[in-house]
Amino acid sequence: MTLADVFAELMSLADSRAFEWAVSIIASSIVSALTALFVFWFRSREPLDGAIAWKWRQDPWGQDVEKPFLVVQNRSNMPAFIKNARLLKGNFIKREAKRYAFSYEEITDGNFPLEIAAQGISSFPLSVGQADYFLDRARWFNKIIGYVFKRPYLWVELMTISGRRLVVPANDSAGFQERPLWIDLRWLHPPKPQ
Repeated sequence: MTLADVFAELMSLADSRAFEWAVSIIASSIVSALTALFVFWFRSREPLDGAIAWKWRQDPWGQDVEKPFLVVQNRSNMPAFIKNARLLKGNFIKREAKRYAFSYEEITDGNFPLEIAAQGISSFPLSVGQADYFLDRARWFNKIIGYVFKRPYLWVELMTISGRRLVVPANDSAGFQERPLWIDLRWLHPPKPQ
């Protein structure tokens, strides 16, 4: 049997109804397997969202004060566990400013891993003093980049046990009274009321 005969047999087989069925069965099984893998990958990753919010809390002396919190929403069906949270500084190239970003009043609170409930929201306290400290010591070019490109200078980075990394802009964790003007995208003080 020559190569031309083999090719003629394959062409006659390709024109048959059985070949069409076999190709459609193989193609549909490959597409369904790839779809199932994509759905499994999408559901197994941790869809986390975060933002800085302010809440009224009582300090240890009984005074009501407003404090910044990192609020993290977990949109998956599985709980997420934070294994690391650090404060970063820099507009485009971020460097570690502080190894531990949270500010708990009790020394025993805030031990890792911190749980974010499945389809829930968790909040973690931040320190106003840390944000003010790093924003006051920002260099002049960081201030200009932050003003011109509207890029935050402070960031909170969370790392989960599964390796998911969430970076949240944290300029809003600075105090309202002592907040630098360039954070609010102003260079001059607002006019005082008469």
